[in-house]
Amino acid sequence: HYKKLGTWSCDWTIDLESPVHRIASVKSEYLIVNDEDGELMKLTETEDALSLTSTSVAISDFCMIYPLGDYIVALRKQTNLVVFKVETGEQMSGMTLKSAATTIDANPVYPYLAVSFQNGLVELVSIYNPLKLTSMCNFHLSEKPIDKIRFFEHGQILVTADHKTGDIFIIEESTAKVIREIKTGHQLRSYQFRHMDNFTITWGFDGFILVRDAKFEKQIAVVVAHHRYQGGVKKAYVDALGRYVVSLGVDKILCCTKINNFKVDEALRYDQESLLSSSKFASMFRRPTLGFKPEGAYLNKTWLEVYEIERVLKEEAFCKAEKNEILEEFYSIQSTLKSLVTSNLRAADIEKIDLLEFYLDTNTYNQRKAKNREECRKTETYLKALIEAQNIVSQYVTKTYWDPMGVRGKVVRGIFQKTIATIYTLLPRNEASIRRLAWVEEQRKIEEFLSINCIFEPWLKIPPEELLAQMKYRPKYNNQDYITMQARGLLEDTTSKISIESQIALVGAVTSLYVERNPWHYKQRQLVSFYQCDLQQAIAESEVIKLKQHYNVVFNAMAETKEREMESIKEKHERLRHIIREYNHFTDKKITFEIEDPQWTQEEIPTMFLEVQEDELTITPYISPSEQAILDAKAAEEERIRLALLADDFKERALMVMMNGVLEIKWEDEIKKDVPLPDCMIDKDPADFNEEDLRAVRDYEEKVIILNGEREKYKNMLEVDFTKISTNLRDSIRKFNQKTKDCVEYKMYIDSGMNQENLRVNRARLCQNERIKLYLTEDIINLTIRENETVIERLQETIKRLNEVLNECRANLDNLLLKEKVLEKTFKRDFQEFSTLVQEQATKLYKRRPRASFRGVNTETVLLELAKCLITQEKSLLLTTECIEFLKSLDHLDEFVGLPPTIDEHTFRLICKHRKSRIEFEIKVKAAQMQITDGETTIASCQKRLTYKKEKNIRLGGEIRKCKTDYLYLMHNIQIQIVLRRGLVEIPLTGDLADFKDAVLVPKREIEQINALIKVAGNMKLKTIRENMAFRRKIMATEWEHKKLRMTINDLIEQMNDINATKFLRDMQTYMKCKSRGRKQEIDSLEQEMEVIAAIFENNMREKKETLASVERQVQTYRDHNQHLDKTIQELNIDVCALKLKHDAELEVRESETCKVRMEGIWRRSELVQTIQKNHNQILVLQTELELLRLRTY
Repeated sequence: HYKKLGTWSCDWTIDLESPVHRIASVKSEYLIVNDEDGELMKLTETEDALSLTSTSVAISDFCMIYPLGDYIVALRKQTNLVVFKVETGEQMSGMTLKSAATTIDANPVYPYLAVSFQNGLVELVSIYNPLKLTSMCNFHLSEKPIDKIRFFEHGQILVTADHKTGDIFIIEESTAKVIREIKTGHQLRSYQFRHMDNFTITWGFDGFILVRDAKFEKQIAVVVAHHRYQGGVKKAYVDALGRYVVSLGVDKILCCTKINNFKVDEALRYDQESLLSSSKFASMFRRPTLGFKPEGAYLNKTWLEVYEIERVLKEEAFCKAEKNEILEEFYSIQSTLKSLVTSNLRAADIEKIDLLEFYLDTNTYNQRKAKNREECRKTETYLKALIEAQNIVSQYVTKTYWDPMGVRGKVVRGIFQKTIATIYTLLPRNEASIRRLAWVEEQRKIEEFLSINCIFEPWLKIPPEELLAQMKYRPKYNNQDYITMQARGLLEDTTSKISIESQIALVGAVTSLYVERNPWHYKQRQLVSFYQCDLQQAIAESEVIKLKQHYNVVFNAMAETKEREMESIKEKHERLRHIIREYNHFTDKKITFEIEDPQWTQEEIPTMFLEVQEDELTITPYISPSEQAILDAKAAEEERIRLALLADDFKERALMVMMNGVLEIKWEDEIKKDVPLPDCMIDKDPADFNEEDLRAVRDYEEKVIILNGEREKYKNMLEVDFTKISTNLRDSIRKFNQKTKDCVEYKMYIDSGMNQENLRVNRARLCQNERIKLYLTEDIINLTIRENETVIERLQETIKRLNEVLNECRANLDNLLLKEKVLEKTFKRDFQEFSTLVQEQATKLYKRRPRASFRGVNTETVLLELAKCLITQEKSLLLTTECIEFLKSLDHLDEFVGLPPTIDEHTFRLICKHRKSRIEFEIKVKAAQMQITDGETTIASCQKRLTYKKEKNIRLGGEIRKCKTDYLYLMHNIQIQIVLRRGLVEIPLTGDLADFKDAVLVPKREIEQINALIKVAGNMKLKTIRENMAFRRKIMATEWEHKKLRMTINDLIEQMNDINATKFLRDMQTYMKCKSRGRKQEIDSLEQEMEVIAAIFENNMREKKETLASVERQVQTYRDHNQHLDKTIQELNIDVCALKLKHDAELEVRESETCKVRMEGIWRRSELVQTIQKNHNQILVLQTELELLRLRTY
């Protein structure tokens, strides 16, 4: 939005989602925008874009839902289905489609519609419940868009088509016949029609919609809802009862027209409503609808693809017999031809004929031969050019990227594993980088030399007395000799007395763990400029190179280790193969498994990329005739040398005779030889053996037994050797693979060191960049404030000038109002001589005015020009249509027609003269009032803009204060990189710097001191607890002895009481007498009775013990269950405590407060918007009433 205050300047901008099609503006502070989707939006300077339209725009297609036709479904922006009620236009529901749709059509009988998509899909959507659209099923017919879809009259046939390819898909078939010809009534060709059970509707490009009955006998209505200049009608529907016509124009305007002169058939309404609420419809939409969902081999294929596959299979099955016959005949001809060719090749040379005679189609053979020769020539040319081009590229790549490298790329793989360790590729160190590093180090030395007595470190704690003593003296420069200090090594950084872990933590890098760190690094708090960051970057790059070189040494050592391991593994594999061969020689159960040697890959030996080996070729290399001649000559020479050596084989033959062709006789070779059979076992029958033969047989058997024993011994030795070598081989491979993994992990540590060095510099650069951004932001805000102040000054001057002009206009209006009395006096003076009746008629004619409205007149210039034309009787080009109509009406009033007889022509001319003067006066007054109104509106607009600019300056002032606060925060809260072990960081980490907002860095020695004190206190506590436990045990033992003695005393007292309380009964006396007199029968009976009583007592005791044992087991079960529950409760308590530790109540409170404040702001804004709308509506009403009052005044 641009405004002109001296020069044109951009006032405010708003970004929109879609391109703008048209912009309209009035004399106000907002714009009306129409985008390409048809949306209307209101844009203001102080608010966001406000949409003025609903979901009823950008409609590309629609259809009416039957059987009643109370609802329509519109397709909006190709992705949304919207349901509207026809009678009220109210939106009922909506549905978002999965992809872009092309067209829709509704079933003429049942309440559902079909939607076709760009991807060849057709989906059925149920409208049985208008408040909720439901997808019924879908048919994937093709991969190409379906642009036409249509239901036939009874809703049983669905036809879809793609006009571009001509594919038409029909669900069922139907028949039709021609009855008679009917005149359409349209004024242009290319119309469309829709036939239903009760009505037929036609529409076309002429904009006419004609509704007839189903038999084409009566024309019910003609609707012109769209103009032919806009393309006419695109689609139209009539509801089932003939009440409404809904149409969609080519201009995407959806219109509903009510038919007033048509009487609705109540019986038809009742039938349709009964049909819709019938159980048939309800059950039909409750049952699932089956679509086209192929499965198995046809999964994810369209109907067209499935149809094509089935057609091919049917044709293949149908033509299978014929195909087999053709193939049999072909094979028969082929075999006959082969036999003829074979006979021709075996025949005598005189009888042979040319092979070309056997070709059944010589012309085709010659053509293919020539074609193949030409293809071979082109292929050869292409391959030679390709090889040449590849050689050029390879040479360029090798020369540019491989040869200049100081350390070339290389990897080491684990043996029979996927672990890969890579080397750091390095360029050779050039003299320029070495000189720059030396210069940077010297620069740092000079900087340290000059800043020895001038170091500002506010983070160090200095006692107030020492600080005051330092502030009494001015900073001094170092008066020592730089060369002397450098020679004595006083500028070198002395090793700190703190531990290596603390040094690494404070430095922020682990470089010193692997290489000697450069002493001239900046401290992290010293990096305050880009120049220092550049110097630090040079030093960091040197550290990175040293780390890479250190790792490369480790990598090269591991690569050499792998070379030795590979040779050792190959030797061991060869030994294992030999063992397997030896073992298979002495056993029937052969061992058959392959031992594969580890191979080098191209990544491990990069030179393999530069050379092509013979085994890498998949085809036999081409050998030219000259090369073949050289190879033949070389093979002939080798054969000649071999034959010459065979002719002089005296040494080999002598060795074969003396030692069987070997220089050393081995035991394993000897046991491979079988014991020779005695002659008797070869020549004689066992029945003819004599003593010597039997002795020879026994010797043979003994030798066989000894040989078998030797062989078993050798096999055992082979097994032990195999096991030992296999174990050693596995251990060596495992150890090397572990070294490879360790090397990979070591590289990760080296990478972390390099990243930490670079991260220190980048963090300092980021801090400086943030500082510069804050400076730029502050400058931009200050510039904006100055521009706003300039605009405010201009606006104030403009408002001042406008007020002056407005006062002049008001004075002019007052002068005009004074003239009104003069006109009245002049009129009365000219007619005072006439009669009263003539005066009354003249007054009525004097007050008569033309019927005209000046609402279309927006400027006072037109009104002044109109007032001028009233007097001069001339027409100006500035006059609008309303003004011209007003002049015509005034001329019509000035005609001497239809007047009372008391008014003559001279009197009427005088009346017209005064009336024109009065009308001229009124128009000038209206023009003056319009000037005042425009001026007040302009002043109000300027005042509003002035207020907005002042408020904006206030906001910008707050932003400047925020920038300064951010700058101070950035300077006070410097980010320091600290490297600690993960176990030393006791802060929940989320990956955000805010995690360390309230962190405290505690030195390790303080923690160790606190831990030492805690250990001392803990030892004292443990000692005290042990003493208390021992003392408690003594007390408990003493208490137990005392309790035991008390219980013994109580038992004795109870026993004495029992004895004293026992009565010596008669039975007891009898028993004692019998026992003393030796009467055994009575004694036995008493003893048996006592035994029975004792047995009963023991049974009762046993039952009680069993009951007690079962109760104890149950108690133990409950105890175990309780322990399990206690353990579970403890784990849950631990989890709850962990969650409580992670739980941030303050964060939740802040989030809830933020949400609450935001909701209150949204609610307050909505209330303000409603209030503004009400005020705006009230202002419009008041303006209308004001215009009406002004009209009544005139």
